[in-house]
Amino acid sequence: MPMNRKRLIAVLVIVAASMPNFATMQDSTGHMNLTVIKKNMIGIGVGMADMASINDKMSSLGIDPFRNYGLSLDLESQTDFNRLMMGGELRGLIFMDRVSNNMRSSFSSGSLLLKSGYNVINTDHVQLYPYLGLGVGLLDLMVRDNEVPFDSALVRRHHSTVSMYQTKFLVDLGVAFDLLGGKNPKHLGVLGIRAGYSFDPYTSDRWHHDGEILTNSPTPALNGAYVMLTLGGAHKISGMWNSGNCDGKMCCHGSMQKDGTQ
Repeated sequence: MPMNRKRLIAVLVIVAASMPNFATMQDSTGHMNLTVIKKNMIGIGVGMADMASINDKMSSLGIDPFRNYGLSLDLESQTDFNRLMMGGELRGLIFMDRVSNNMRSSFSSGSLLLKSGYNVINTDHVQLYPYLGLGVGLLDLMVRDNEVPFDSALVRRHHSTVSMYQTKFLVDLGVAFDLLGGKNPKHLGVLGIRAGYSFDPYTSDRWHHDGEILTNSPTPALNGAYVMLTLGGAHKISGMWNSGNCDGKMCCHGSMQKDGTQ
């Protein structure tokens, strides 16, 4: 299926238009109030994918199809500069194994995303921000014997396991809601929720297996909604950024003058 370029371009334009202009945060002396919040979080939830193509192929081979949803696990690191959010994310999606005719099949995906967002609500304890993520993903399909006699497992040299993978380019759109709190104003706990939709603009029937390229294969897509609960911690720095002024021109260096919250 070809990429829907108009859809992707529209997404990028909307997100770019929502990004803040840092010049508007500066006063006439070149000073800028700046709050930096560094967050590290883990997440767990449910994610979906388009499994129709691979399930049709598996059903034709007498193998039970997968469900179209799985367990989503997440490692997330991000930094907020006032309202602007930038960060990265490792996300895994694991589907429940299927067993039929003494064959066990497993399907999972992993992705690495770079994300940017904008806090439309940004207080000391509440943040709400839409975000855009771009990255790469990997699909992995494994089929092997479900049960093997002990003696056979000891003497056989070749295990009847087939593992294949496929790479993906991913676009991720979502909204996040975070609650921040704690007794120490610069070391905070974070409890949040993420809801969004991931899709891969390109689909392909090219799978890789044991150094070979497989063709005429199913074309599953990482298209689907997800919802995730996140938990972690944050470090907060607030102060005044002095960008400096050199002969009437803005300097490329600066300094952070921390306020009393440190």
